Amino acid sequence: GAHMGYGGIDNSLAIEFDTWFNAEQGDIYQNHLAVHTMGTEQNSPGAQARLASSTDIPDIPDGNRHTVRVRYQPWMDAETVSDPSYKASPYSAQWLHGGGGVLII
Repeated sequence: GAHMGYGGIDNSLAIEFDTWFNAEQGDIYQNHLAVHTMGTEQNSPGAQARLASSTDIPDIPDGNRHTVRVRYQPWMDAETVSDPSYKASPYSAQWLHGGGGVLII
């Protein structure tokens, strides 16, 4: 559904693998990976909760099994933010200011 299983959950961080375009939520048109949080408030798959996203991912709905490894690093470096596939929203600054870090997926 539109909430992708994490919409409405307080104090959460979601890693979204999205293959469906939802224009009403300010969604990215291409298949993409995104990280969403609203801090301690209810999370949302909408653009207002998107910390960062990338369309530089394999073809997810190809019918094959895909393996993902998630690693959290509590820091941000210049190499991460200079990668052309890295897109960040204004909410990223709030996340980092609050002690957030980097998820490497």
